[in-house]
Amino acid sequence: MDETLVLEEYSEEKHDLIVDLLTNVFDGWPKIDIDVSSVDYWKWKYLKNPLEKRNICYYIDDRIVACSHRIPKKCIIRDLEFYANQGADAAVDPAYRGRGLWNNLRDLHDLIDQRNGINFSYFITGNQIIIDKFNKSPQYQRIPHKLIPLVRIIDVDKHLKIMPMDNPEIVKIGYRMISAIQKTIYPSKKKTIETEYVKLQDINLNPFWEKIKTQYDFIFEKTQHYLEWRYSSEIANYDFVISKKEDEITGILVLLINRYRNDYPIGYILECLTAPDDTESMTSLLHEANKYFDKENVNIIQLLSINQKMVKCARENGYVVAPIDIHAYIQQKESTDSVNIEKLTTLYFSWGDHDSLPIGLKN
Repeated sequence: MDETLVLEEYSEEKHDLIVDLLTNVFDGWPKIDIDVSSVDYWKWKYLKNPLEKRNICYYIDDRIVACSHRIPKKCIIRDLEFYANQGADAAVDPAYRGRGLWNNLRDLHDLIDQRNGINFSYFITGNQIIIDKFNKSPQYQRIPHKLIPLVRIIDVDKHLKIMPMDNPEIVKIGYRMISAIQKTIYPSKKKTIETEYVKLQDINLNPFWEKIKTQYDFIFEKTQHYLEWRYSSEIANYDFVISKKEDEITGILVLLINRYRNDYPIGYILECLTAPDDTESMTSLLHEANKYFDKENVNIIQLLSINQKMVKCARENGYVVAPIDIHAYIQQKESTDSVNIEKLTTLYFSWGDHDSLPIGLKN
């Protein structure tokens, strides 16, 4: 290895160099339309985390040539609270690949995790190379349910024109056929629960969170404090909808329109959180999401779930399962109590739990 390369844990004033690397490697970063600069977005994401824990590593030469990040979070597993790290933005300058930098970055991450009391790292990925690697490694355990990405496309011809795919006619026929079959199997249902657009700072979601967190075997923190950071109005234009029954909050919906591509905005349902069996609230919130995106002329909407009841409600609202293979894995930390993920039955995952958002669809 080049002796001029130095492996470091993050210190102040290196953020500009890290963002330069991410921007160059990914041909733009973070690829969502934000209301702040890329550097300020990085500072929010990695320095202002509500747990006030950091895990940022990089190699520096005359510039930063490799970097890796982890985002600390709280996770509730069978009513027990754990600290987790989400694998996040990682990049290596093409000229420095093949030198074993990644293994050393990972080892430094693990040392910092031990200091921070992290129980496990988790990764959500649709990269088949990484999926194959994780499946073969005893270090990684796959969450025992597949994540299900769903998509609603209004005009398939428009989508294929702007985001070309192989065999477009087959894709078009397939999507329309699936949509037609679903309308028969999953007839649409009417909204039955009251919904209301809100600002996060004007409501208190903690009673709702305390009530539903015990109903899931596996869920990441969704407290008021966490959500106000995760969906900060200073960062992007998020919209929030709650469902209510007898003046009690039964669900929260977080919506985002990504206008990174000016010619083709993409809609995301970042959260659609209800009790795991509350299909009335799920249906009413998804109905509201469709109205919102239709009003904004958004042609494609993306949703991620692991709950089969949510998937059924989404299909009743015009969504189909997208051709994206996504899995979640955890990596246990030897220095902490083990995390048992076997026989988990009721889980919650969303695009809001992911580090990045899909821009298009794979073939």
